[in-house]
Amino acid sequence: MDTSREEGKEEERNEIAEEMKNNGEPIEKIMKYTNLTKEEIENL
Repeated sequence: MDTSREEGKEEERNEIAEEMKNNGEPIEKIMKYTNLTKEEIENL
C-alpha cells in the first residue's frame, strides 16, 4: 500500500473538515462527509 497517498488523503480530509468547521457546519455533517470522528474534528 502506498502510505504517502494515504497520508495525502488524510491531510485533505482534515483540511476540508477544518474549513467546514470554520464555516459553521454542524459536526455531524462534517463527520458524514469526511469520515472523521467527532474528537478528530474538535481537535482541528
